[in-house]
Amino acid sequence: IKKSIANSYHNIGSVHFEMGDLSQAELYWNKNLNLQREIGSKKELAGALRSIGQIEKKKGNLETAKEYYEEGLKLFEELGEKIGTASISMKIGYLEFEQNNLSTAEKYGNNSLGLSKELGYPESIRDASLLLFNVYEKQNKYKQSLSMYKIYIQMRDSIVNESTQKTA
Repeated sequence: IKKSIANSYHNIGSVHFEMGDLSQAELYWNKNLNLQREIGSKKELAGALRSIGQIEKKKGNLETAKEYYEEGLKLFEELGEKIGTASISMKIGYLEFEQNNLSTAEKYGNNSLGLSKELGYPESIRDASLLLFNVYEKQNKYKQSLSMYKIYIQMRDSIVNESTQKTA
């Protein structure tokens, strides 16, 4: 039953986060995090850490956000959980980019892009390629930047086309 309660806390927190109510999102996601630590499921705990990292990032606490993300990343990697690893690597990459740590942002972006391509997730490929486009552009690596931008456009258009087909 604790697992169901924890999942409910996560879902309620997600709704509040999407609505922009960070204090309520943080409240419910912290309840989820505490229960996940109690339950001991590494995958769900890693997801809870990623969520708290998002809150900290939105609040402007970038170092705290990174600590949560890195703890979650370690768990996802231990589990061989590629989806979670790709997602959280991208979040760390964007944090590093915002702090102008371009080589570190590039490392995490490439990790996310590689896993996303391997898994075949267009949304993740799109987001990772956009991160890398920005990194390479800021590094004046225009050839790599253009290459990433082409991937970004291809994935963006593919997602839009797929969405259009589903609604038709």
